[in-house]
Amino acid sequence: MIKIFLMIIFDRWGEKVYQTNDLYKGWDGTVKNGGKAKQDVYVYKIYTQDMKGNKYEYTGHVTCLPGDEKD
Repeated sequence: MIKIFLMIIFDRWGEKVYQTNDLYKGWDGTVKNGGKAKQDVYVYKIYTQDMKGNKYEYTGHVTCLPGDEKD
């Protein structure tokens, strides 16, 4: 069981574009100004801590592709 959760999404220049502490709220592709993320590769970092105090860190990438939505 997870006690602490933090997910941060960064753009290719290392600027934070999204952050959440809610385990059940994923990234919907919006950036901090409320706009849509550009087609690009983004880095995620996830930090968790379980009920026993064990800490875990996950890093990876996600690619945003153009959608069918109209701007």
